Amino acid sequence: MNIFTHFSLRSLFGNRTRTIVSIIGIALSCALVCAVLTSVVSMSNMLYERTAADEGSWQVEAANVPADARSRATGASPRGWTSPSSARSRWATTTQPTTAATCSPRPGP
Repeated sequence: MNIFTHFSLRSLFGNRTRTIVSIIGIALSCALVCAVLTSVVSMSNMLYERTAADEGSWQVEAANVPADARSRATGASPRGWTSPSSARSRWATTTQPTTAATCSPRPGP
């Protein structure tokens, strides 16, 4: 047993009240940090769901976008092919250009 371990154990057992109060303080501070972080995440989710319910979830469609611009924006080839793992390029799979731009709300959850 080295000198640091001996000194630490003697200090812990010599001042039992201070040791117990320190353990309780550490436990309470951990619980407080967890409660605050949980509150922040819950508030963020509530605000998102409330906004989606009040205003809807908006989607935008771009009209008359050339194939080469679509491929640069989404990483797809100009012929409209996309890799199955590419989630961003779902709209670039069609090879026919759209004729009108729309911006309409989708009902919330």
